[in-house]
Amino acid sequence: MLLAVACERQSAPETGAATRPAEGLAAALDEHLPTFSFAPGLRAAHPEVAAFLDEFLTTCLLGDYAGYRRLVSRAFEPLSRERFEAIYRATRTVRIDSIEPVEVPRIPPPVYRVVSHVELDPQQQARLRESQRDVAILVFREGADWRMAPAPAALQPRKQPTTQPASAPTTSAPSYPWDEQGDY
Repeated sequence: MLLAVACERQSAPETGAATRPAEGLAAALDEHLPTFSFAPGLRAAHPEVAAFLDEFLTTCLLGDYAGYRRLVSRAFEPLSRERFEAIYRATRTVRIDSIEPVEVPRIPPPVYRVVSHVELDPQQQARLRESQRDVAILVFREGADWRMAPAPAALQPRKQPTTQPASAPTTSAPSYPWDEQGDY
Protein backbone atom coordinates (compact mmCIF):
# COMPACT_ATOMS: atom_id res chain seq x y z
CA MET A 1 0.00 0.00 0.00
CA LEU A 2 -2.96 -0.03 1.10
CA LEU A 3 -9.30 -3.96 5.70
CA ALA A 4 -11.05 -5.95 7.58
CA VAL A 5 -9.19 -5.26 10.81
CA ALA A 6 -11.10 -5.30 14.05
CA CYS A 7 -9.66 -2.02 15.28
CA GLU A 8 -10.28 1.68 14.93
CA ARG A 9 -8.71 3.44 11.97
CA GLN A 10 -7.59 7.02 12.04
CA SER A 11 -8.05 8.86 8.79
CA ALA A 12 -5.44 11.26 7.54
CA PRO A 13 -6.60 14.83 7.19
CA GLU A 14 -6.94 16.36 3.75
CA THR A 15 -3.66 18.19 4.28
CA GLY A 16 -1.75 14.99 3.59
CA ALA A 17 -0.58 14.52 7.19
CA ALA A 18 0.73 11.08 8.04
CA THR A 19 -1.52 8.50 9.61
CA ARG A 20 -0.22 5.97 12.09
CA PRO A 21 -2.69 3.09 11.89
CA ALA A 22 -4.10 1.75 15.15
CA GLU A 23 -1.57 3.21 17.58
CA GLY A 24 -2.74 0.86 20.34
CA LEU A 25 -1.52 -2.19 18.46
CA ALA A 26 2.10 -1.02 18.24
CA ALA A 27 3.16 -2.90 21.36
CA ALA A 28 1.52 -6.12 20.18
CA LEU A 29 3.08 -5.93 16.72
CA ASP A 30 6.52 -4.68 17.81
CA GLU A 31 8.03 -1.24 17.86
CA HIS A 32 7.75 -0.83 14.09
CA LEU A 33 4.54 0.78 12.90
CA PRO A 34 4.77 2.43 9.47
CA THR A 35 2.79 5.53 8.52
CA PHE A 36 0.99 6.62 5.38
CA SER A 37 -0.29 9.87 3.97
CA PHE A 38 -2.10 11.27 0.93
CA ALA A 39 -1.01 14.19 -1.21
CA PRO A 40 -3.33 17.18 -0.68
CA GLY A 41 -6.62 16.95 -2.56
CA LEU A 42 -6.53 13.24 -3.40
CA ARG A 43 -9.08 12.18 -0.81
CA ALA A 44 -11.60 14.75 -2.05
CA ALA A 45 -10.95 14.00 -5.73
CA HIS A 46 -11.29 10.21 -5.36
CA PRO A 47 -13.20 9.44 -2.13
CA GLU A 48 -14.09 5.80 -2.90
CA VAL A 49 -10.56 4.90 -3.99
CA ALA A 50 -9.10 6.78 -1.01
CA ALA A 51 -11.37 4.84 1.37
CA PHE A 52 -10.19 1.57 -0.16
CA LEU A 53 -6.55 2.71 0.09
CA ASP A 54 -7.10 3.57 3.76
CA GLU A 55 -8.32 0.03 4.31
CA PHE A 56 -5.59 -1.56 2.19
CA LEU A 57 -2.72 0.45 3.68
CA THR A 58 -3.92 0.04 7.24
CA THR A 59 -4.16 -3.72 6.69
CA CYS A 60 -0.72 -3.96 5.13
CA LEU A 61 1.01 -1.57 7.50
CA LEU A 62 -0.33 -3.50 10.48
CA GLY A 63 1.21 -6.65 9.03
CA ASP A 64 -2.17 -8.37 8.52
CA TYR A 65 -1.36 -10.94 5.83
CA ALA A 66 -4.82 -12.56 5.83
CA GLY A 67 -6.42 -9.13 5.40
CA TYR A 68 -4.00 -8.30 2.58
CA ARG A 69 -4.94 -11.52 0.77
CA ARG A 70 -8.65 -10.58 0.98
CA LEU A 71 -7.94 -7.24 -0.71
CA VAL A 72 -5.84 -8.55 -3.61
CA SER A 73 -7.71 -9.35 -6.80
CA ARG A 74 -8.47 -13.03 -7.26
CA ALA A 75 -7.05 -12.76 -10.78
CA PHE A 76 -3.53 -12.03 -9.50
CA GLU A 77 -1.07 -14.00 -7.38
CA PRO A 78 -0.57 -12.28 -4.00
CA LEU A 79 2.83 -11.95 -2.36
CA SER A 80 3.96 -14.92 -0.31
CA ARG A 81 3.66 -14.54 3.46
CA GLU A 82 7.46 -14.39 3.74
CA ARG A 83 7.78 -11.62 1.13
CA PHE A 84 4.86 -9.68 2.64
CA GLU A 85 6.47 -9.82 6.09
CA ALA A 86 9.89 -8.76 4.75
CA ILE A 87 8.36 -5.74 3.02
CA TYR A 88 6.26 -4.94 6.10
CA ARG A 89 9.36 -4.94 8.32
CA ALA A 90 11.25 -2.73 5.85
CA THR A 91 8.51 -0.13 5.21
CA ARG A 92 8.79 3.14 7.10
CA THR A 93 6.40 5.47 5.25
CA VAL A 94 4.06 5.41 2.26
CA ARG A 95 2.88 8.60 0.58
CA ILE A 96 0.08 8.36 -1.99
CA ASP A 97 1.17 10.84 -4.67
CA SER A 98 -1.43 10.33 -7.40
CA ILE A 99 -4.65 8.54 -8.29
CA GLU A 100 -5.60 8.55 -11.96
CA PRO A 101 -8.07 6.60 -14.09
CA VAL A 102 -6.44 4.27 -16.64
CA GLU A 103 -7.54 1.70 -19.17
CA VAL A 104 -6.15 -1.79 -18.69
CA PRO A 105 -6.92 -4.75 -20.95
CA ARG A 106 -9.05 -7.47 -19.30
CA ILE A 107 -10.05 -5.25 -16.35
CA PRO A 108 -13.40 -3.49 -16.76
CA PRO A 109 -13.52 0.21 -15.81
CA PRO A 110 -13.23 1.98 -13.54
CA VAL A 111 -9.53 1.21 -12.99
CA TYR A 112 -7.23 3.58 -11.12
CA ARG A 113 -3.45 3.74 -11.16
CA VAL A 114 -2.22 4.70 -7.69
CA VAL A 115 1.37 5.91 -7.47
CA SER A 116 3.00 5.91 -4.06
CA HIS A 117 6.38 6.90 -2.76
CA VAL A 118 7.67 4.29 -0.31
CA GLU A 119 10.49 4.85 2.14
CA LEU A 120 12.19 1.68 3.34
CA ASP A 121 14.53 0.97 6.21
CA PRO A 122 17.88 0.25 4.54
CA GLN A 123 18.83 -2.01 7.46
CA GLN A 124 16.08 -4.52 6.68
CA GLN A 125 16.58 -7.47 4.38
CA ALA A 126 13.75 -6.88 1.91
CA ARG A 127 16.11 -7.40 -1.05
CA LEU A 128 15.27 -4.09 -2.61
CA ARG A 129 17.80 -1.94 -4.43
CA GLU A 130 16.90 1.43 -2.92
CA SER A 131 15.74 2.79 0.41
CA GLN A 132 13.13 4.93 -1.41
CA ARG A 133 11.13 4.10 -4.46
CA ASP A 134 7.98 4.92 -6.36
CA VAL A 135 5.57 2.10 -7.07
CA ALA A 136 2.18 1.83 -8.78
CA ILE A 137 -0.75 -0.44 -8.05
CA LEU A 138 -4.12 -0.78 -9.75
CA VAL A 139 -7.36 -0.32 -7.81
CA PHE A 140 -10.58 -1.57 -9.42
CA ARG A 141 -13.91 -3.20 -8.72
CA GLU A 142 -14.12 -6.95 -8.64
CA GLY A 143 -17.80 -7.68 -8.30
CA ALA A 144 -19.11 -5.26 -5.67
CA ASP A 145 -15.78 -4.84 -3.86
CA TRP A 146 -12.67 -2.78 -4.50
CA ARG A 147 -9.52 -4.82 -5.04
CA MET A 148 -5.90 -4.13 -5.88
CA ALA A 149 -3.24 -5.66 -8.09
CA PRO A 150 0.30 -4.67 -8.99
CA ALA A 151 0.38 -2.34 -11.96
CA PRO A 152 2.05 -3.82 -15.05
CA ALA A 153 5.57 -2.68 -15.92
CA ALA A 154 4.28 -0.22 -18.53
CA LEU A 155 2.32 1.64 -15.80
CA GLN A 156 5.09 1.68 -13.20
CA PRO A 157 6.68 5.08 -12.55
CA ARG A 158 9.93 5.55 -14.40
CA LYS A 159 13.04 6.63 -12.59
CA GLN A 160 14.59 9.84 -13.77
CA PRO A 161 17.73 8.94 -15.70
CA THR A 162 20.93 9.84 -13.97
CA THR A 163 23.57 11.47 -16.08
CA GLN A 164 27.11 10.23 -16.03
CA PRO A 165 30.15 12.29 -16.89
CA ALA A 166 31.23 11.78 -20.50
CA SER A 167 34.50 10.26 -19.32
CA ALA A 168 32.83 7.67 -17.09
CA PRO A 169 32.77 4.18 -18.56
CA THR A 170 29.34 2.72 -19.14
CA THR A 171 28.49 -0.72 -17.95
CA SER A 172 25.46 -2.75 -18.76
CA ALA A 173 24.57 -4.63 -15.61
CA PRO A 174 21.71 -7.08 -15.98
CA SER A 175 18.30 -5.87 -14.92
CA TYR A 176 16.00 -8.38 -13.25
CA PRO A 177 12.23 -7.81 -13.22
CA TRP A 178 11.86 -8.80 -9.56
CA ASP A 179 14.26 -5.96 -8.63
CA GLU A 180 12.36 -3.37 -10.66
CA GLN A 181 8.68 -4.28 -10.20
CA GLY A 182 6.34 -6.50 -8.30
CA ASP A 183 7.94 -6.01 -4.89
CA TYR A 184 4.62 -4.87 -3.43
